[in-house]
Amino acid sequence: MPARIDRNTGLGGYMATVPATSQAYGFSSGGVMMEMFCGSGHLFRSFARHGMKAEGWDIIYGKGADIFDIGVQENLRYRIASGEIGIIHFGLPCITWSRARKHDDHGPPPLRDDHKFLMGLPNLSTRDFEAVQEGNEMLEIVCDLIQFAIDRGILVILGNPQ
Repeated sequence: MPARIDRNTGLGGYMATVPATSQAYGFSSGGVMMEMFCGSGHLFRSFARHGMKAEGWDIIYGKGADIFDIGVQENLRYRIASGEIGIIHFGLPCITWSRARKHDDHGPPPLRDDHKFLMGLPNLSTRDFEAVQEGNEMLEIVCDLIQFAIDRGILVILGNPQ
C-alpha cells in the first residue's frame, strides 16, 4: 500500500504512514523515522513506502519546524527520550556550507574553507557574516541533538554532500 501523506500543521511537518505489517530493512516499524531539513521529503517518503512511520520536518512547512525555536528543540528531545523516534536524519541546509561556492566567477564566492576558516572566512560582508553565524548556530543545535539521540541509542544519520 502506498504511503499516505498528511499535512501535520501542529508539528510543522508532514507525516507519512503505511500499515505497520512488517519490518523495513531490519528496523522496527514502531519507531518513527524523522527527516530533519527534509526539503521535498524524498527520504522520509521512501521510508514510509517501505513500512515505517516517517516524518519530514522543514521550516518551509511552518514555524513548528523551526530548529532555532527552543520549544521545537524541547519537543524533539522529548520524543527522542521517550523512544518514539527510531531513526533521525539531519540533512543540514548547505546555504553557507556548500562546496559549490567557488572563486570561479560562475556563482557566489565561498563563505568558509575546509581548514582554518571552517566556521567562516574573515572579512565577510555583514549579510554573509550573519548567514554564516546562523549556519554555525544551526550546526551547534544539530550536534547537540545528535549527541542526545546517540546517548539514547537512536540511529542518527548526518548528511552533507561534498
